[in-house]
Amino acid sequence: METVQETRTESIYANALKHGLILGAITIILTIIAYATSISFMGSFKFIGCVFLIYIGYVIYAGINYRNSTGRYITYGKSFIHGFVILAVAGLVNLIFGIVLYDVIDPELSTKLTEAIITNTESTMRSFGAPEDRIDQTIEEMRRTMPENFSVLGRIKNYLVGLIWYAIIVALTSLIVRRNEPIEM
Repeated sequence: METVQETRTESIYANALKHGLILGAITIILTIIAYATSISFMGSFKFIGCVFLIYIGYVIYAGINYRNSTGRYITYGKSFIHGFVILAVAGLVNLIFGIVLYDVIDPELSTKLTEAIITNTESTMRSFGAPEDRIDQTIEEMRRTMPENFSVLGRIKNYLVGLIWYAIIVALTSLIVRRNEPIEM
């Protein structure tokens, strides 16, 4: 009986690892397309939102797919583990890709992207009617803090903070993926 449980545990991690690598690859492809077409779009809220929605949708898809392949039932806890491993692996893949992209392929990209993000933020704040002094303060703060986010250490720190966000996302998506076995009385 313990062998069945061990196999199932290994299976959940193997499945999550596979889907994490797939999700990481999807995100890399999207990043390359955005990089090749428009750095401004790459630094926009639309691009970040698109990636965020893909992460959510893919975790749900992969979770339901795994649930259906293992007998149509999965507990909330196992669904959480499955989804968290997917996002942690995808995030790690993207961390490694980011280091290659920003430090090897295009060392000037962080400066270009910082400017694009600042321009997009300034435009968004103006469209919402933010006061000029608040816009100036926000832009100055961004110019001061953003370069450290693109350093290797900054990206590692962002990945670790991202793990908290991944847990929150998966806590919610697991509510959709889980399906408990019916209790017979």
